[in-house]
Amino acid sequence: MIYIVHGEDIAKSRTLILHQQKKLGADSRIELDITDTTPEHLVHILNTTDIFGNFPYVVIDVSNAARSNLDKHLEKLLNAPAEANIVILSNKSLSRANIFIKNAKELKAKEVVNEKVIEGKVFDFVDALFSKQRTKAYIELDKVLNSTDPFEIFNRILYGLRNLAAIKFQSPSSAKMNPFAKMKTEKIAKLYTEEQVKSMFVEMQKIDKAVKTGEITDDTMLTLAVEKMLNS
Repeated sequence: MIYIVHGEDIAKSRTLILHQQKKLGADSRIELDITDTTPEHLVHILNTTDIFGNFPYVVIDVSNAARSNLDKHLEKLLNAPAEANIVILSNKSLSRANIFIKNAKELKAKEVVNEKVIEGKVFDFVDALFSKQRTKAYIELDKVLNSTDPFEIFNRILYGLRNLAAIKFQSPSSAKMNPFAKMKTEKIAKLYTEEQVKSMFVEMQKIDKAVKTGEITDDTMLTLAVEKMLNS
């Protein structure tokens, strides 16, 4: 079975992944970033069984794929064993033009969209962070941690970074932003150079990979992300 799980509410997506893992009785799961995975390696993973003949539970993160050519990856997924359990995951919404969305029917995939609007305390934290108000950012983060999953907080940082990039590089998507959010982001954008924004995307990608591979904990993930933003 293949699931295509996408949207800004990464905490909800992660909960779905864990729930599905328990439902399948899978002892472990394999997480891959599609940008670091060749089609050949993907085939190897999807066709490797354990000593009992069970196929793996595989989560393929396509969040950073952007406009990468994924035709060969799609081909391998179309020919994946029927017994394989696969989640195609994105921490942002995928458009109808996305290669996996366009081919969902052929993949026999179930699509799940988990959207969420930034709310109260999380918004205050993101606003303070991107405004480089160190003390306030940590105060707001402490409030948010009491009720919000660390992955969701990290995803809010990525959301803010994408908005910042849209304004800084005058992306067409900036025209679709909420007028109030756009006005605030335009003000914040003055604090950053284009090179700093590009660098932040690289740093966040490194942090994202490190937490998914177990190199760092959830708490360390947030501390690193916050410090990278404040010191950019």
